[in-house]
Amino acid sequence: MIARLTAENKINTITLFFIENQEMFSVFYRSAFLLKDGYQILAIEPEFTPEILEEKLPSLNPDIFVIGTRDLNQLLIEQVTDLSIQFPLMGLALFFDYYDTEGLKLLRKIVKNRAAGLAVYLKGSITRTEQMHSIINWVRDRHYIFDPALTSLLLTEKHSHTFLKGLTRRELEVLSLISEGCTNSAIAERLYIDIKTVRHHINSIYSKIQMNRGSQDKHPRVNAARIYLETIGDLQNKNNAPPETNLFNGGDQLRLQ
Repeated sequence: MIARLTAENKINTITLFFIENQEMFSVFYRSAFLLKDGYQILAIEPEFTPEILEEKLPSLNPDIFVIGTRDLNQLLIEQVTDLSIQFPLMGLALFFDYYDTEGLKLLRKIVKNRAAGLAVYLKGSITRTEQMHSIINWVRDRHYIFDPALTSLLLTEKHSHTFLKGLTRRELEVLSLISEGCTNSAIAERLYIDIKTVRHHINSIYSKIQMNRGSQDKHPRVNAARIYLETIGDLQNKNNAPPETNLFNGGDQLRLQ
């Protein structure tokens, strides 16, 4: 299925090219985006072929290339690496069923080589169309966004901040969602836990970050999110921070400067 847009419509529309060999997920993508304003599916293909890289992507020039796969393998990493070289400004969303140690090593190569936006999620973690829309929007805005279930595993092999190393897996999941701009109630909904439990995890995060030198005079929510984003590669330094990024303190906006 191929759909073309006029130049006028494309300005306000996120264009998507999908690779997906599981029919149930192809159906999900169609239901999530076909009738949703602001998105346009250019194609859904069952395999990532040389023709797609050499002909279809240059012709259609999607904003985001979405790959759905069963697992992470060497061939896929090589294809994505080639994609990053040929289309450095094209966003990438990668969804997969399962992973192993070798797969995570390969995944880190993708993270290292990406210049544009990137999303990495287990398919089982995507439960709502609104969640998918949010992920795609963040990639469009050139953010990195990882499945909270994968965050702790990805950070173990990085030279992460001492503060992050002291967090539990659940606290990392909460911090990941804070870095997305989620309110406390949104975090509770995403993780299927009570909002009081969310506050408990956040207070624990705050207490741990306050133990780090230089953190006492900074807002803990903003500081924790910035450390997290710097570590996963979304913000390389303070000067690269998006000026309009907003983090929420249970509903109150805090703008990063």
